[in-house]
Amino acid sequence: MNIKEKRERIPDAMAIYLVAPTEENFNIIKDDINLNNFDNYTLDFIDSVPDTIFQNFFSELISTTNQHRIYKICVHPISFMIYHPKVFSLNINNSYKFLNSPGIKDAEFNSYFEKIGKGIFNVLFNLKTLPIIKYKENWFAESIVSVIQESYNITFDKFPELKEEFPRRNNTLLIILDRDTDLPIMLHHASSLGSMINDLFGISRKKSTNNQFEIDPLVDYIWNNYLSTDFPTVHGKISEELKSIIEQTKFLDGTSHLNNEVSEVSKQINSTLEGLRDLTLKQNVLKNHANFAEKLSTEIKSRFLDKFYDLEYSLLSKRKFSSDLKKKYSDLLVKKSKNPTFQSDCLRIILMNYLLQNKSSTEDLKELESMLDSLELKHDSFEFLKQKKSFEESVKKDNSGGDSEGNSFFQYISSKSKSIIRGLITSEQPSIIADLVNSLSANKDIPNFVSYNLIKKSIDTKVNTEFSQVIVFLVGGGGLAEFEYLDQLLIQNYKNVNLYINL
Repeated sequence: MNIKEKRERIPDAMAIYLVAPTEENFNIIKDDINLNNFDNYTLDFIDSVPDTIFQNFFSELISTTNQHRIYKICVHPISFMIYHPKVFSLNINNSYKFLNSPGIKDAEFNSYFEKIGKGIFNVLFNLKTLPIIKYKENWFAESIVSVIQESYNITFDKFPELKEEFPRRNNTLLIILDRDTDLPIMLHHASSLGSMINDLFGISRKKSTNNQFEIDPLVDYIWNNYLSTDFPTVHGKISEELKSIIEQTKFLDGTSHLNNEVSEVSKQINSTLEGLRDLTLKQNVLKNHANFAEKLSTEIKSRFLDKFYDLEYSLLSKRKFSSDLKKKYSDLLVKKSKNPTFQSDCLRIILMNYLLQNKSSTEDLKELESMLDSLELKHDSFEFLKQKKSFEESVKKDNSGGDSEGNSFFQYISSKSKSIIRGLITSEQPSIIADLVNSLSANKDIPNFVSYNLIKKSIDTKVNTEFSQVIVFLVGGGGLAEFEYLDQLLIQNYKNVNLYINL
């Protein structure tokens, strides 16, 4: 039940709350106690509770003598969402838009990075690890790292026994990167199951009425096992699994028997019924995937998504146009499709083209604008990227002067423009993020990256390189296309490393 829903009194019952530690939620709980809606209360908070809120809460309860109704108070730092055993989200909406909005105040920036720091701490706390953190120096990642370190300090000071649950040696690497390290890939029509479903339909952890793909990582073994696998392969796996279930259960309709002996049929029925619940869950998962697989196949065909993927993969791998790719690009944009979403696909490849150009001449810009006009596409996103690139270039030329001094937004853009990694692509890897993470995981020397040791609470030049876990957090939002390429690369090079990435 949602805490904001109206509740009637239920005598002889204990209420268990699992809520964020906000003043609003504390006031609702206080009202429930004072109205005697339940006899006893267990309070479970998904994040650390500020001392001031606790003090105000109990000072008012003590005056009513109702504090004895509280049976237990627990804090579970779980204020993040799991979308897959390797993919999590801090539920920060419109993150990239926020970071690129003009006029952001220092207080807003501080609040944003504090939320990220506490969210990452919650993930690390649940993984029971104190990682080595690698990030670009002189960038706002330092603020995030400070929040993570402070969160550990406060937790271990209040509950020193918890420290015993954490290893004394680093076995985890946390890499904090900026979304603009590789922006073009966010426009990519990647081929993996997860990328395609999220791209075309969107994903949700709850019942959705807008045709999103509803996931449950606890039971959806197709999603968990094949998230980063290309869709055609997964489509075949779904067909095989469906055939297997039909084969396991077809005798139940009486059409197939090993023989006519009742005892043999009875054994087979008993054996199957023991796992009938699991088979039913698997069947529901497969039906859901089969339904979306059919929709995906239709979308791929009507929107020429296989051709978009082929062109985009080549562009991202080479980061430049060849004569062959230019022809594919031109041929693709003149195709006719009755699917209304095809136009947005065209817009994405046009924007990718612009982002991959180091310098755009006046003729180049006119050509892109002409292409947008011919497809009857709005210029809003293109104009945004033009202004963004122009602003960052001006910052590079002159990052000092009057009003900009001490302004967090200005400093962020300035440091961000310097932090874009170029020339890191190797072996035709389409994702700069994947290539960069691979290099940092191998402890290769990347210019201006530092390693912070949470155990030593300081910058550490000599760190353990045998990591069993790698966590990647992109400030500004990550994507399943990145997960696809990153997962494949780390499996190929490190085999047993667990990967976690934010969505």
